[in-house]
Parts: sequence; structure tokens; C-alpha cells
Amino acid sequence: MNEFDSGFWRRVSRRWNDDPDRRSLGGLGACEFRVIDRAVQPTRVSWDADGLARVAPDEEPHTILSATHQAWRSFIAGEFTATRGMLTQRIRVEGEPVRLLPYTKAFNRLAAVARSVIAGDEF
Repeated sequence: MNEFDSGFWRRVSRRWNDDPDRRSLGGLGACEFRVIDRAVQPTRVSWDADGLARVAPDEEPHTILSATHQAWRSFIAGEFTATRGMLTQRIRVEGEPVRLLPYTKAFNRLAAVARSVIAGDEF
């Protein structure tokens, strides 16, 4: 299994769904995550009204988040926040970036959840 592939996002989604802060992404809808410098299929993740996440390959994303492999690793490691990543374009946003603004702190929590997934896996 490759880092940042759909299997990775499934594991992050499962862990997110058990997280006490999961409601912080409630109602976000579908986003697509892309690694722009590696051969990794983009993955769509959708959050429902209660903040439950699921990989949703057939759901049309309102926003696409793209970054290099190293930028995703740095974000997940907590080296920069979601807001800083978007402002500096280390994480590029296509689609409806304004829709993400209320969720920037929640994306930082998502990074922490992803960090715990990486810590428990071998890549």
C-alpha cells in the first residue's frame, strides 16, 4: 500500500470517524486529495453532516487539494497549518476554496489523525 493512496485515506477516515473532534468537518462534502509529483491516484473523501468520513470515488468534489509528496508529509507532520499551506500554495486549492475556510482548524486535526495512521504503518 502506498502512502497517500485510497487505502491510506480509508485508514485515515476510519480513525477520523472514531475521533472526538470528527464533527468539526461535518457537512464539508467531498474533497479530492492529489499528490502532484508521484504516481498516486487522486482520492476523494466525503464528510457527511455528522463529520463521518468515507472514501467516495464516485462523488464529485467541490474542492481539489494538491501538493507534492513532501508538502503533504510536512503538513501531516505539523510543520505548517492548513491556512499557511493554502496561503503559501504549498497546498494548492482548486474549485471552491472559500468553502474550506470554516474548516481550516479541522484540517489541522485531520493532519494529526493522519499522523497517527502513518506512525502505525510502514511505508
